[in-house]
Amino acid sequence: MSNLETDVLDELAQRVATLLDRREDSTWMSAPEAADYLRYPLKRVYNLTAANAIPHHRQGGRLVFHRGELDDWLAGFYRGPVRLAS
Repeated sequence: MSNLETDVLDELAQRVATLLDRREDSTWMSAPEAADYLRYPLKRVYNLTAANAIPHHRQGGRLVFHRGELDDWLAGFYRGPVRLAS
């Protein structure tokens, strides 16, 4: 393989890695990604969505979840010791 081919492959690999990093950092998730994030079975996420019990959005026919909204939703279920303000 020539140096030119190696350089082109390295550049392509770098671009793919950058795109994958952006996707992982996205605050928007699909239903399977939200289920993984919450560590819930996918069916439970769909059931909560159908009951309007979990924050979600519909974009056309697509169901999406915002990471921050899921974090806030989970925080609403906190039942531990009282947290003191810093």
